[in-house]
Order: sequence, then structure tokens, then C-alpha cells
Amino acid sequence: TGQIVIQPGISANLTLDGVNLNGEEADLLGNRAKSAIELSSNSSLSLTLNQNTNNTLTGGSDSSNEPGAPAIHVPEGRILTVLCANQSDNGHICGDGCGSLSATGGSSATNNGGVGIGGGISGSSGPSGSGLTSEGCGTVLLLGGKITVNAGNGQYGNNPAVDIGGADNINGVGGAGGTIIILTNVTSSDDTLAIGGGNSSAGQSAA
Repeated sequence: TGQIVIQPGISANLTLDGVNLNGEEADLLGNRAKSAIELSSNSSLSLTLNQNTNNTLTGGSDSSNEPGAPAIHVPEGRILTVLCANQSDNGHICGDGCGSLSATGGSSATNNGGVGIGGGISGSSGPSGSGLTSEGCGTVLLLGGKITVNAGNGQYGNNPAVDIGGADNINGVGGAGGTIIILTNVTSSDDTLAIGGGNSSAGQSAA
């Protein structure tokens, strides 16, 4: 359990080599569930998946009135790039020898799960999660590696969070979908990858 934080204004390069990281769960002191990787304001992260490695990132779960945390928190104004370690090889196409990444949003007992990659929630939680604002997604470039992205499990199974994109909001408008470019094999565990704006209390998605 822990968190990798990219500080404000920083452009970072990280290589994952068999990482298994879970974001911290929400606690009774009011501390919100945390993402495994957090991109702070105006930051960018280039994430390289080492050859023949399996890497797992999971957002922290919540048992109060809030959604779970994204596995990788990429709100508006941030940029995430995921690459294969063989990306620079001429004509390379990702296959069995390439690194893999599984990113799963945190679960919530009383709200929606967190997105796998994208926006989270901000503001103060009132009764039944009122007072929360859903963040839009920043720029997500999935360019290499074998990637599986899943939203976390939530109470509201009929209106689940998207896998990549804006956060859900059961008491308002979901976060915007952001810019998402996929040039590699990306899927979800049920083969129905959901991308775009977060669901709102009216059952609709933001643009």
C-alpha cells in the first residue's frame, strides 16, 4: 500500500518492473481514498512497462459516501503516457514479451467505484455524497504494452463508472471525458471497455 505522487509542474519518467501497488483506503479520520499514482497540477508522466513484467495498480476503496479512487489519477490539465519498453524498435508491435499493466479503480460500498484511469472527486462530502464535484479527465495516451483498465465495484451496479475518463457523480454532473488516444491493446476484464464522460445522477454522461 502506498502512492506515487508526481509533484506540481513536474514532467516525470518512470519504468514499472513488476510493480503491485494499492492506493490507501479512506479512513475514519476523514482522509479520502488515494490513487496508486497521483498526477498533481500541470504535471505529466511517461510510464514505461518493462519487458515480460506484470504490473498492477489499484485505487483505494471507500466505505463512506464517496466513490473509490482512480488507480491512476489524471484530472484535467495533466498528461499520462504509457509506453512499452520496446517502443523505439523499428516496426515493433506489442505482443507476448511486452510488459502488461492492470489499472483498477477503488471500490465503494455506498457510491460508485473509481475510474481505472482519469478524474476523481473533489469537494466536501455531505449526506449521501452531496457536495462532491466530479473531475474531468486529462490527456491519456496509451501507446504501448498490454493494458487492462477497469472501474472499481460500486453500490450502483446499473450505472457504473467508466473505465477511462471522467469521474461519476450520483448527485450532479459527471466529469468530462478528456482526451484519450489508444494505439495499443487495451481492454477491460469483461471486454466492454467504457471510455468518456462520467455518469451523472440523471444517468447521462458528460461530453
